[in-house]
Amino acid sequence: MANIYWSEKEKAPYGDAIAALRKDIGLWYPKQFHIKVASDDGGLHLAIYIERAEPSQRMEKEISDKLPSGRFMGWRLIVIKCPIGYINSFIKV
Repeated sequence: MANIYWSEKEKAPYGDAIAALRKDIGLWYPKQFHIKVASDDGGLHLAIYIERAEPSQRMEKEISDKLPSGRFMGWRLIVIKCPIGYINSFIKV
């Protein structure tokens, strides 16, 4: 039954989905974040990189409650917590 939830549904164009996520997250997350299309064994998804002082620690409830979970505009979402400086050093090279 789990694959019914994740089965391919109509996806918004990735540019539209990224722009909507960027606008939403930018309203309440003060630190740097980056959103990009990525892929894994499950296919294409949107990866949300969020810089954290302590990436190994659980996110505060007020932040995790605001992040969309599972799906957004038809896209599967994956949140990746990374150390401060990671996005500029490795993603936006």
